[in-house]
Amino acid sequence: MAITVLEIIEKQFTTKFRGYNQEEVDEFIDIIVDGYEELVHENRELAARVKELEEMVKK
Repeated sequence: MAITVLEIIEKQFTTKFRGYNQEEVDEFIDIIVDGYEELVHENRELAARVKELEEMVKK
């Protein structure tokens, strides 16, 4: 099953002594979410275009 944008946004990591910088992780996740949303949107547009072209070929 593919991960959703909401799952990425809501992902929580535990903190430990000398762990990762939480601010850096949050900033990186924001970048990932932006790119992922763009890819999902583009994929939907392309799938719609493929369907449209398949309908044209059938005629």
